[in-house]
Parts: sequence; C-alpha cells; structure tokens
Amino acid sequence: MNFKRPLAAAVAVLAQAGIAFGQTASLPVDPGESVITHYSGNTGFVVTLVNTSDPAGQGAPLAGPFPSTNWLAAKYRNEFPGNPTNSAADVWNVANLGEVFGVVLDDAAPPNIYVTASTVYGNLGFGPGGIGGEVYRIDGVSGEICKLAVLPNSGQGLGNIAFDSVSKMLYVTDFEDGKIYAVPALLSGPCAPPINVVCNPGVNCYDHGVVGRPQEGLNVIADIASQGFTQLGRRVWGVAAHEGRLYYSVWWEDARPGGQSVTEANEIWSVGLTGAGTFVPNSTVREFLMPQGPVPAGAGFLLHPADSQVISYSNPVADIHFSQSGHMFLAERTRLADVGTLIPGGANDAHSSRVVELTGSSPAAWTFAPLNKWKVGWLDPMGDCDGASLVPEGTNSSGGVATDCEDNVFAMGDALFASCVNPNLPYIYGLAIIPAGGNSATVPLWSSLSYLIDSDGFTVFHAKTGQGDVAVRSDCKCADIATSSIECKPGGQFTWTFTFTNNSGTTASVLILPDPSMSPNVIPLNPPVADGSTSAPITVTITGQQPGSQLCFDFILGDVKGNECCHLNPCIDLPDCDCGQVSHLSVVATSTPGTFQFSFTFTNFATWNTGHLVFIPAIGSSINPGILNVGPIAPFGSQAVGPVTIVSGLAPGSQYCFTLGNHSADWLQCCFIEVCVTVPNQSPATGNPADLNGDGIVNAMDLSILLGAWGGRGGAADLDHNGVVGAGDLAILLGAWG
Repeated sequence: MNFKRPLAAAVAVLAQAGIAFGQTASLPVDPGESVITHYSGNTGFVVTLVNTSDPAGQGAPLAGPFPSTNWLAAKYRNEFPGNPTNSAADVWNVANLGEVFGVVLDDAAPPNIYVTASTVYGNLGFGPGGIGGEVYRIDGVSGEICKLAVLPNSGQGLGNIAFDSVSKMLYVTDFEDGKIYAVPALLSGPCAPPINVVCNPGVNCYDHGVVGRPQEGLNVIADIASQGFTQLGRRVWGVAAHEGRLYYSVWWEDARPGGQSVTEANEIWSVGLTGAGTFVPNSTVREFLMPQGPVPAGAGFLLHPADSQVISYSNPVADIHFSQSGHMFLAERTRLADVGTLIPGGANDAHSSRVVELTGSSPAAWTFAPLNKWKVGWLDPMGDCDGASLVPEGTNSSGGVATDCEDNVFAMGDALFASCVNPNLPYIYGLAIIPAGGNSATVPLWSSLSYLIDSDGFTVFHAKTGQGDVAVRSDCKCADIATSSIECKPGGQFTWTFTFTNNSGTTASVLILPDPSMSPNVIPLNPPVADGSTSAPITVTITGQQPGSQLCFDFILGDVKGNECCHLNPCIDLPDCDCGQVSHLSVVATSTPGTFQFSFTFTNFATWNTGHLVFIPAIGSSINPGILNVGPIAPFGSQAVGPVTIVSGLAPGSQYCFTLGNHSADWLQCCFIEVCVTVPNQSPATGNPADLNGDGIVNAMDLSILLGAWGGRGGAADLDHNGVVGAGDLAILLGAWG
C-alpha cells in the first residue's frame, strides 16, 4: 500500500489538541473512560487516556455512512508542564516507558494503570535502563510512573497483563521464557524499588509448557534459553482472571510464511488460582482451540497475507477479556514474525485478526458466537488494496478488547477506515466502540453505528501495526450484594444470608442461583424488587464446599417475563468453621469518640461446651467486661452475647480487631478467633451518665449494658464510681429511666 500524502497541518493541530465538543480528559480515569497503548509514532506518547464516557451525551459523531468520521475524543497523556507531579519524568511517552503493549486497571478508587514492555511494534527500545521485562504502574491520581517489577527477559519483551480483584495480583506473560508471573499490585502509596522477580514455581510463576500441558496428557515443551523467544506451543500471550481461574492464550501459529501448523492450533487454557493469588496444583484445563479458516457464517476466510491463497490458520490471541455478564472476548493480532515490524519499515501486516466472543464456563464448556459478530475495520475497496480482494471483512484487530457496562465492545484495530484509492479520505487507526449486539448486520458499512477514534489524531496517513491494547473503567454492577452472615451448620453445611440492591434498570421478579451446591436455586421475589430498591433478607443453604474456601457462582436476576436482566459472578469466602463464629453483630455508638457497645451471637464450633468467653483487647484499647460467663453452649449451639464496652481509641470508620477466647466451663479447654468490627460515628452527648449507649434516652438498652457489666470493675456502667458495677449503679440507672 502507498498511503503517503502531505500532512494537513491545521487538521493535525486540531486533532492533537484532543478537544471535542467542549469535553476534556484528565486523571483520574472515570467510569466509561479508556486507556490505550500504541506505538510512539508521530507524538512520542505510548499511553493515552481517552474520554469515551457517554459518547452520545458528549455529542460524539458516529462513524456514519461512507466515508467514516473520526471522533476527536479528548485525550490525556500526563503532559509536562502542567502534570500533577510537575515532572517531565512522568509524561506517558517513550522516553519514560519505552514501547508498551499490555494495559490493565486495578480496582483502587480511582484505579491505577499498569503497562508492560513490548516488542510487538519492533525492537524499538525499552524504558530507562530497561531489558524488556518491565512492568510499570501509573498512579491513578498523580500520573506518576513507577517501575513496579522486572521479569526475567533479555529483550524479547512481555506479552500482556491482567489484574485479579480477589488476590490483588497482577499476572504477566513473558515472551522470553513462556512463563506467567504473579506480581502484587501497588494499589496505593508511593513508588518503591522495583521487584526483581525470580520464579518460585506454583507460587509466583507458572510454566505452561512444563506444568500445564502434561495435565491434559500432552508432552512437555521446555524452554530453550538460547533461543531468545520461547518456542511456539509454550509461548503465552493474552491473560485474564475470572471466577477463581486464570485464562491464558497459547501461541502456536501465525501469518508468517510457513507459520501455519497442520497439527496444532492457537489455544485458550486456564489454571486455578487460590485466594492468595498462587496457582492451584493439578487444575490446568485446555479450554478450546481457536477456529482456523475458512470462517463459518459467511464471514469469509482468514488469509495468508504474503500470497493469494486461502489457508486454514489463525493468528495468536493477544488479549482476553470478560464482560460483566461473564462472556469471554478474545482479540487476535496478526504476526509475520516474533518481533513486530512497522509499516513502511517492513512486511508486517494487520488484516487477518478477529475479535470473537464466547459464552460458557470452565472446564471446556464454551460456545462461540458467530465469528463475524464483531467486525473491526473497513478497507476501501474491500480487499488487500492490491485488487485481489483477499482480506476478509472486519478482521483488522490489533489485539486489544474490552467492554463497558452497556456491553459495548471497545476494540483496537488497524484501518478502522482507510481507502486504498482515494488519498483525500481519512485514515483512522486506533479505537473502535462497537454497539452492544455486534455489527455484522449493519450494512453496507458495518462500522457506521460505531465510534471511531484515531489514537494519535493524525488521520492524514496511516499508523499501521502501531495500535496496542485497551482497558476501560467499567464500574458496572447490575446488583449490589450485601452479605449479612455466612454461618457454619452441622453436617458441613453453610447458610448464607444476604440482601441485594437492584441496579439493573428493570424490576426483578426472580433470583436464580444455578450452582448445584446452593439451595434453593430458584427464588421467586415476592414482592418483586424494583430498580433502585433493596430486597428482603434471603437465606440459602450451601453444601459440599470446603470450610475456609472461596465460592464463586452465577447470580442471575430475571424480570416478570423471566428474561435475564442482571447476571453477576460474585464470590464469597466461607468461614473456617473452627473454634467459633460471631454473627448478627450490633454496634452502638456512645458520646465518647472511639467508644461503643458491641453485641453479637456466638456459635460454638468446638468439641466442648462453651462456658466462658474471654475478650482480649488490642494493645492500647480496653474491653469491659473482659470475661462473660455463658451457656453452657453445646457444639453448634448459639447464644446472644453482650453488650460489652469497647474503648478502641480509633477514629470512626476504622477497623478494630480483638481476640475472642472460647473456654470450657472448667477452663481446661480453649481456642481463639479474631473478631473485627467497624468503629461507629460518635453519638450526640446527652449529659446523662446513665445513658450508657448515648442514644439520648435511658431505657432497656442501657439496662442491658449495665447488667452485662455486672460485677466488673470500673467502666462507664460504674455510675456511683465505687469501682464495682453493682446495685448502687442499678439504682442510679432506674432513677434516670426515660
């Protein structure tokens, strides 16, 4: 292709300003906004925050009929001068980060940005002192750049990066040794010296070729260190954490001459994760093979770009993403070599890679949506611009995909719009926002209802193979689940009591919990829960799960006609069922800051009858009384306990933790658990010392507090200040009743 033509300076200046319809972009990353990676190219920037929130509300133009329109969405790159740290070292450019591809956001409020060193655009250099294994963190408030970690690498670069909201771990694929590394995310705080990661197998690293393949009966493929890039078949790229598993792609074949395998196909695998982020032994599953061309459903063929033949193959999956409803999205990237080569500097290509969608679950129970559902890019005339019409429609993915709360798909791509015959039309390379439901039915120009954003704003010439990955901040839960209690029951069962707030936009009439360990599975909601309303408490029984484990499951709300209106994949932590458990917590503030009354229900899980509960306060605090005589409480029996008075010395909203001892009546047997509560806000002072809970009235609650402290020494209930809570204090309280 020959896309050369003069640069229209005025257009470029306007585009680089990144100002559209009065909108701006800046940190933090707000819900609905995107962060993209790309080749440094014309601007020197490699990471860009794009204000993609509510395009219609911003007045953004749709791509529209031929020729397509570029949306000049507002962009931010932490430019200097004027950035929050007032430092040129924190500009998101190639000088500070090198070339980067993988990008992910964590779940801090606001989220931080993480990017990875890359050679997908070519051997173009890494960040300061870089070797190719760098993981960078960009602070979500200040934009400050930290070198978070350095993985083993000698110039091949990294693949992609994922964040697990459970363990707060980052997972990074490494092109040099074919391993996946776990790196703790830095959710808050200043930069620290980078972690020089050393593989601890099964703990902070996972070797697919050696550990994963044999679990599916396949031969070991060990790394050959002298090769540089690890071998195909053990080379991992895309990665995503979902429902307690880490999904990853395996690169077997690509578009290079002779690079199509007759015995293998590109693959998607998964391995289990513990709550701490380590890899679960013997949990690896080969989920599915990527379909090779010809592509069904009328989508045409995947083609070898170096000749004019139809060849069955696929390009490697560079990105894996799960939508809010648990659908898997995959983005391929066309490769003609291990290292990328930018046009016009070489023979790399960009027109044989798809974005595809699947539904299902592990292990290996996935179904592909029609492979032409999500079309990325448009070439005019349709074809490879050589007159042969060889390139299939909409297969211009560059390897980045994400979704938002409305299930719109964000895909990075080449030739989102480009003409091979008319040099006066725009060349749009960057981010496409494709409407929910796909665009295969939008004819004759399937991108007409999408928003197209050129990554660097220069639409007077192409940026072929210079597009990277995308992450979207999607704080989108169609329901908020609030757990009241999770209790251990005899026979290895649990009961989970919860409420949910319906944010789905419609009234929910039924709750479906398909997990076979839960009962009931279908719960009619009577009365139905309107949008914005909270349900009555719901209790389900859980069987067949291990104490101390994490249970992830499908949570589905249906409307009055039974149509799905909300689909979540929450996880709950099951208790250890050891020693004892506190539930039905009651925290009542007093007029003294940091001091409150605490009551609860205690359930005995020990083998003896509980006769005494001992409260061991944290250092610098006190709990009065320190011992409560109870029961006897038989194993799995329960009793209401308290209140006790806790003087925490902590600010409201802080977590206060103490140790609770479960002792037999004869004091010969005991065990201990940790209990944590949130310090409440201070209650208004009443001026009446008999108002022990500070609620403005002396009543049964205050009497209960006094009786709970009976015989104790001192404390708020010692109203006559004689050093012991007794009859004199009771008389004072009754005299102040009301």
